[in-house]
Amino acid sequence: PTCNDFHSADVVGGVTTNDIRYLGRGHFRQAFAIKGGTELDLTLKVLRWRSGVDDYVGRIEKTRMDALVMERLTHSPRITNIHGHCATSIVVESLPGEIWEFVVPNDRVVEKGDLDDKEHVDNKNKMSPTEKLQLALDISEALSELHGFQDGVIVHDDIDLGQFLRTPTGKVKLNDFNRAKPMLWDPVEQKYCKYYNGHIGGKMR
Repeated sequence: PTCNDFHSADVVGGVTTNDIRYLGRGHFRQAFAIKGGTELDLTLKVLRWRSGVDDYVGRIEKTRMDALVMERLTHSPRITNIHGHCATSIVVESLPGEIWEFVVPNDRVVEKGDLDDKEHVDNKNKMSPTEKLQLALDISEALSELHGFQDGVIVHDDIDLGQFLRTPTGKVKLNDFNRAKPMLWDPVEQKYCKYYNGHIGGKMR
């Protein structure tokens, strides 16, 4: 999708302030739910302004990578659908279901001592063993779409539980590919080059 397509799309046409809801923010973007401008509910992600941060070229490249991965994997029912992007903004399908709230219903950071079971198994959520196995399978299959991509392995590079969301029908989809990178191939050695992860902030990885 091109910038012209992005700006010509009727994403917010006829939308009032009551149809736009702030969802939250990540490291460099903030997200808004848009309802009413199209037949589909959408999510608009835009650059988050931060004082003293002006690496816009880097932000544009990260948004391009996010859009590119979704476009290349658009056939997959396990990857978030893209509806358009331009510069540092992107529009994707609405994925209202937070996996995190089911798996970790309390504080997301748990102290090691709190994980010890005293006399019996202390289930930290209300999920049954079958539900846990199904969720683990759904997450693994979504990630395998990147690792098994026909044109070469794609590294997500930012995996945590918050990157997996549910559709209104309950399907799990992988989200947020702005740190993604294709692994390079060595034609002489006939193997993938070593991948260096580098530094990632945050407590959940």
